[in-house]
Amino acid sequence: SKPAQKIFRFNPGKVEKIFPPKHPYFPKGCGECKKGLGANNLAYSPDNIYCQTCKSVKICLDRYNHKKEIPHKRPKFIEGGKEYDRTWNRVFKCGQNDGYIVVEDGHGENEKEQNINTALPLAKDGHKIELVKQEKIHIEGHSKKVKTRDANVDGEPWEFKITKNYENLRGSIKDKVCQGNIQGATTILVDIYKNNNFKLSDAITGIDDAFIFNPNVEKICVMLESQKYVIISKKYWFEGSGQNVVNDLLK
Repeated sequence: SKPAQKIFRFNPGKVEKIFPPKHPYFPKGCGECKKGLGANNLAYSPDNIYCQTCKSVKICLDRYNHKKEIPHKRPKFIEGGKEYDRTWNRVFKCGQNDGYIVVEDGHGENEKEQNINTALPLAKDGHKIELVKQEKIHIEGHSKKVKTRDANVDGEPWEFKITKNYENLRGSIKDKVCQGNIQGATTILVDIYKNNNFKLSDAITGIDDAFIFNPNVEKICVMLESQKYVIISKKYWFEGSGQNVVNDLLK
C-alpha cells in the first residue's frame, strides 16, 4: 500500500494545532507566520481580516497555556503563631485548645488520610501537628532508601505507625519503633487496633523491647484505634508508672 500523504500524517493533538503549516487552504506562507499560529511573518498583513483573527486566536492560546503552567496558589496563613507558606494546607483547627493539623505538599498520598485520622485526638487536646513533606533518603548502614518521618508534633519529630499484627505483636511494636527511629523521629506513635487475638502482655513487652533496643527514642505514644492515647517517656516507663497507664488504656 502507498504511504499516507504528509497532510494525513499530521497529529493536531500532539502539536496543538488545528491544521498543518502547509495546509492547501492556507494562503501562501500563512501557515509559517510568526504573528499568528505559525513561525514566519512574511505572509502577515495587519489589514487582512484573516490575519487579525489568527493573531487574536494565538493571544488567547498563549494566555491559556500560561495559566496552565502556573498552579493555583493557596494563600499564606498563620496558625499557632507560626506562618505557613503556600506549600501548606490547613485541614483541622480546634477552637477550644488551639490544636491544629496542617499538611505540607508532598506528604504521602497513600497514608495522608490515615495520618490525619491518627493525629485528630492529639490536635483536639491542643497539640500542633505538621504532617511534613516526605522523601526517600539513604541512611548509613541500610541498603535501601528510607522514607523520612511523618510529622512534627509541637516542634518535635514524630513518626506514625499502625499495627494489626497479632501473630507477633511484641516483635511488631519493637520493629515499628525501630523503623521510626531510623526515619528520624524521636517520638514514635504506635496506633494499636485490637482483635480477638490481641494480648495485653504482648503489647507491654513490645513497648519494653522498643525502649531497650532503641536508645535514641525518647517517647512512645501508645494509641488505641485512632481514638485514645497516652504519651510515655522512657524514664516514666521504666519507673513502672507508664506500664500501669498503658494497661489502663489497652485493657
